Amino acid sequence: MRVLLDSNTCIRFLNKRSPKLIESLVDMGDEDVFVCSVVKAEMFYGSAKSRDPQRNREVQSTFFSRYRSLPFDDRAAEVSLSKKNSGRTSVSQ
Repeated sequence: MRVLLDSNTCIRFLNKRSPKLIESLVDMGDEDVFVCSVVKAEMFYGSAKSRDPQRNREVQSTFFSRYRSLPFDDRAAEVSLSKKNSGRTSVSQ
């Protein structure tokens, strides 16, 4: 199964807020987990506003380096909506 991570899922993983989520991501092969450019932008913006921007950006960059980053454009938005309407769920727990 392939998954596209959203910002909330990334935050929960990085902050170790969900043991079930961490286990799910660790059990998946890195080649089956994706992030998109919008999520990276949101995360990098958040780290820039944090108490320790440099450290948080380094943690995020290390995390993102494991996964393929996908561009997010109008076509991706259409596919995303199609997947939601078909009842697919995310890895977020």
